[in-house]
Amino acid sequence: MAHTGRPVLYRRWNSPFSMVVAAEEYMNNESDDYYESVDYSGHTLRENLIATISHFNGSPEYIKAFLIELGKGSADVMTFMADMQKQNIRIMDRIFAQAQVTGEIQRSTTEYVKLLPFNLLMHQVMMTQDGLDDRFVAEMIDTVVLPAIMAQQPA
Repeated sequence: MAHTGRPVLYRRWNSPFSMVVAAEEYMNNESDDYYESVDYSGHTLRENLIATISHFNGSPEYIKAFLIELGKGSADVMTFMADMQKQNIRIMDRIFAQAQVTGEIQRSTTEYVKLLPFNLLMHQVMMTQDGLDDRFVAEMIDTVVLPAIMAQQPA
């Protein structure tokens, strides 16, 4: 037991959420470099989307804490959210670039559609308090995400 009081903790972190984020980053062996190194070639757009979203099957407790902080609108959570959205858009840009190479799509989509699978993931965890299973991810990709992507393609 460290016998550390709140004043000591709050000198280092602005909020409980910022402390949780720091702990998550410390415990997480992956970094942003991981997402930049994923090879999307040799797979279909659908396969890449399912694999990517399945990878984000994080802790429901962590996502719940994030959503509570998001509701508070703290500076820490807003910065975290902005960084997370930028990372998610970079991931989707790479997936879409591969799908353009293979001819599955002709162009990318709006940022709204790029963020759609990640937003649906957060919503599902918030509503069910559970992690995701393969069936949910495939159904989400097949019935919502892919149709949204294809709706933004030329006829």
